[in-house]
Amino acid sequence: VAPRDAMDGGTVAAAGEAEHVAVDVVLGAHPLALHGPTERGEAIALWGSGSKAVSFMTTLDFDDEISAVVDVNPHRHGKFMPGTGHEILPPSELIHVQPEIVIAMNAIYLDEIRDDLRAMGLDPELTAV
Repeated sequence: VAPRDAMDGGTVAAAGEAEHVAVDVVLGAHPLALHGPTERGEAIALWGSGSKAVSFMTTLDFDDEISAVVDVNPHRHGKFMPGTGHEILPPSELIHVQPEIVIAMNAIYLDEIRDDLRAMGLDPELTAV
């Protein structure tokens, strides 16, 4: 996955690159290593609240670095993430969070997520795991 400034219009991940992102984040080598942005006060949001998001947050111990977890499924809104307690919000709540980084839990939806973010007037760095 390349950072936004390396690709015009955002980040697009190939299916096989997702494993490398997780490994690089753990090692702190990835440009989106989460500790740096949060130390600078930048908000980070996860887009997707399924088992992959739970594993990402709990296995890599990123629960403190994540400002918000959103999901398009209205049946998940108001529920809480197992293991971290983050409330699952509708994507429209990102207007209030103003994330600098959004991490999608599924690269297939990057274009759709980017469109939704832009429709809200948001232009965060977007990547996927």
